Amino acid sequence: MATDIIMPKMGESITEGTITEWKKKIGDEVKKDETILEISTDKVDSEVPSPAAGILIEIISKENETVDVGSVIGCIGKKGENSKKDVKEEVKKESKPVKAPKKDKTTKKVATPKEEIKIPKPLLHTQSSGRFYSPLVRSIAKKEGISISDLDQISGSGRGGRVNKNDIIEFIESRGSSTTSASLSISSNDRIEEMDPVRKKISEHMIHSQETSAHVYSTIDIDMTNLLKVKKVYGDIYKQKHSIKLTI
Repeated sequence: MATDIIMPKMGESITEGTITEWKKKIGDEVKKDETILEISTDKVDSEVPSPAAGILIEIISKENETVDVGSVIGCIGKKGENSKKDVKEEVKKESKPVKAPKKDKTTKKVATPKEEIKIPKPLLHTQSSGRFYSPLVRSIAKKEGISISDLDQISGSGRGGRVNKNDIIEFIESRGSSTTSASLSISSNDRIEEMDPVRKKISEHMIHSQETSAHVYSTIDIDMTNLLKVKKVYGDIYKQKHSIKLTI
């Protein structure tokens, strides 16, 4: 029977990880405990060992995709074996449809339904498109003043097209730089490369630090005239005696 490859939990506070590289391709033979992929999280980059020996028969989550902890990202089995997902679909197709019960010809009084009480849905949780947004995404959207219609336009990179933290941060950055980027021209010698997961995490932490930490500075005026005179007079003497250059 096929064995699922699960996104591991690398820490108590870590809820998702980004796949940086698959070491094996579909059809490759894999040994148990052999490194099969590399993942990156907020705290650490690590290699994920294979949970079983066999053939890599399915890759569900591709490289640079952010996946929730505990999600199935791939499948290992024997040569010619189908994944659990394919087996379930085949079982559904082979299952016979259940016959509908015969309708009772006797007339029954149908009770008139009461008026439905419409409960307003919470803002930025679900909308007409039926998409789900995590509390973290909703919190960032509320803080940045992003409307539901704007969230609908973001193409999520998470599982099932879900919008994650990286997606909404990239959307905020692109929206802020759209006015300035339009006036910039890119020459043929320039090259644009996507940031690797480590640099993305560094940029996220720098932005978080700027938003949460106080940024202040103070200055003091000092008259260095006499100090510079001392350095000039005794600089050579100090160097000859101690073989060290005298600095301020």
